[in-house]
Amino acid sequence: MLAVEQEVLRGAGGDARLLSQIHDELVFAVRAEALREVVPRIVHAMTHAMSLLVPIGVHVKVGPSLGELREWSIDHDLGIQ
Repeated sequence: MLAVEQEVLRGAGGDARLLSQIHDELVFAVRAEALREVVPRIVHAMTHAMSLLVPIGVHVKVGPSLGELREWSIDHDLGIQ
């Protein structure tokens, strides 16, 4: 997960920081205006951290607090279903 953190934070310019790692879950704080740029970097870093024969799925949730997280994707953000 260190490689994921380094990959994401390298290009985030202070817009993201890793808050917590629990097993296979990473919790980042990301500025709302940077979600569309940073989330794809996180997803790519998590799905390409190592070469596997089985694809790895990544589920993204966003919210103002851990208790208010909702599923999120760039398509949902743009209003595309």
